[in-house]
Amino acid sequence: MFKFIPERIIKGWPAHINVAMDDGRSKSFPVTLDLKMLPSSEYRALAARGDEMIFPEIVKGWSGIHDEAGTALPFTEDNLRHLTNHPGFAQAVMRAYLRASSGEAARKN
Repeated sequence: MFKFIPERIIKGWPAHINVAMDDGRSKSFPVTLDLKMLPSSEYRALAARGDEMIFPEIVKGWSGIHDEAGTALPFTEDNLRHLTNHPGFAQAVMRAYLRASSGEAARKN
């Protein structure tokens, strides 16, 4: 039975942050994201205004993200604002959100 829940946060959704490396290589870093599912109309309106507007509404937590020293980076508004401008993070969030919102199962490694 499908149950309509107006506000849902999906915790621990798997994602991968892909980072370009030297010599044309890339590396994928697994992370998990806590994502708030928005009504479709709200998602479209915020998405049209850019990542800076939508990410604070949909990203509600994470794990697997670290600073340069290797220390776990806590989820804060300031850290989210900085990561929003990182292309690999931005793409990982959007891929994860679209998969989660469509009901597509998380992909195994």
